[in-house]
Amino acid sequence: MDAFLASLAQKSSSGFQASYEETRTLRLFAEPIHERGTIEFRPPFFFRKEASSQPRSRTLSDGQTLWILFPDDWEGEAYPLRRSSRIREIITTLIACLDPTQIPKTFHAEGQAISEGTRLTLTPKNAALRSAFTKASLIFNQEPVLQSLTLHSADGGTSTMRFSEHRQPSSPREAFLPPPSFKLTYPLG
Repeated sequence: MDAFLASLAQKSSSGFQASYEETRTLRLFAEPIHERGTIEFRPPFFFRKEASSQPRSRTLSDGQTLWILFPDDWEGEAYPLRRSSRIREIITTLIACLDPTQIPKTFHAEGQAISEGTRLTLTPKNAALRSAFTKASLIFNQEPVLQSLTLHSADGGTSTMRFSEHRQPSSPREAFLPPPSFKLTYPLG
């Protein structure tokens, strides 16, 4: 397991960028929610997810704040991560799944050889993360390149992202911050 994680860390030291298709199941909705777009991560904590399906949205984080932007309306919401433990735990879990150097610090990891390559099952080490997610399942191909990520939330929902068109991160650091032209609100004060 240590050798597998070390090879992942070396291969993805500059980050991760890909197209994605996501399916979310929530207890509140009878039908799953489908979304597609692009996702990008740069160590240690820069995160960007752009949904191209309707309604279009852009989720950004610089490790201190999470922004959810709605480009069609030029509006967005800002969530300082220090003020919301729930949002902080969700972002921490997602970033730790995308950053192999964070996996041993954040999760108990079990690897299993499968026909596609390797399945990595992660369970959070601390109670705060477990309050958001009970486990994560990552599927890597033989190279190893991340093919899918499934997060199992503590409330019974799941989110599965399937990745394609992998490439080196190319966005400048400013791409992880909201443009000044957006009107931002702060729902948590």
